[in-house]
Amino acid sequence: MINKLGLLITDNVDPRHNLALEKYLFDNLEKDSCLLYLWQNEKTVVIGRNQNAANECNISLIKEDGARLVRRLTGGGAVYHDLGNLNFSLICPQEDFDEANGNNIILKALISRGIKAGKSGRNDLLLNGRKFSGQAFYHHDGKSLHHGTIMVDVDKDKVSRYLNVSLLKLNDHHVKSVKSRVVNLREEADISIDELKDALPAAFEAYYRKPLTVFREADLDQNEIKANTAFFADEHFIIPEHRQLPLKKEKRFPWGTVQLEYQLDNEVITGINIYSDALETEYLSRLPKMLINQKIHTLCLPETDPEINSDICELLNEEV
Repeated sequence: MINKLGLLITDNVDPRHNLALEKYLFDNLEKDSCLLYLWQNEKTVVIGRNQNAANECNISLIKEDGARLVRRLTGGGAVYHDLGNLNFSLICPQEDFDEANGNNIILKALISRGIKAGKSGRNDLLLNGRKFSGQAFYHHDGKSLHHGTIMVDVDKDKVSRYLNVSLLKLNDHHVKSVKSRVVNLREEADISIDELKDALPAAFEAYYRKPLTVFREADLDQNEIKANTAFFADEHFIIPEHRQLPLKKEKRFPWGTVQLEYQLDNEVITGINIYSDALETEYLSRLPKMLINQKIHTLCLPETDPEINSDICELLNEEV
């Protein structure tokens, strides 16, 4: 049961530090607490835990422009952040987690500023039919994280410049480009980042009806945060080395888009890479090891996630 609320708003705009701080808050959450963390990144592409960076974004352009590429711990798709975007993280005990809580807090904050929005699909918030917030989730060690973006005045030209959005995803949403699918709140309403930074904590406190404690970053364990920062800055974490494999398939399912790269020897899988924007991360990251050395037509997988198992097996056996 949540008895205490905490708030931290950082003015650091380095994505590696901000993801490190989020992880610190998650790892050190008290059992009866719920935390709201607000943060911004400057010119950054953030990819999901199981995505292939080369497929999702133009790495060379990102580097040329002096922007940053980072990988988060949660699933979902690649997103672009700049100072026209506000990120939120809601961290609570897993027993108290409900995706609706975070969404209700955001929608309540927007209503207080005269903006009526709603939820759609797996993890999007929409304003007049267009997406202004994408979200993802992480559960570990009895704790849960619900985080996402809130686009206020993002440079949408940079979104199109840096992100390679799958045609399967665009077709699924019946749009021609990612730029046409997303919307800044400023396009539809008079609101600023600073106003959101006031409205969200107020909505957070009103929603849970508990006292709110404001934390200072300087009071936290700086050594642990530095260690986390090194983890998120590690190039091997951001762009892991994977052996290129000859066979490739891609398909969009209700749970997300999946890209397979694999190799067969006499119908036996001798190598496989699985990339996905699915919100489920842990099982998909373990799945390649389960598939290695299995015959493609007689695959046997544990009953951990029957829907993903069935879809992956079906895709592997589809004729090219």
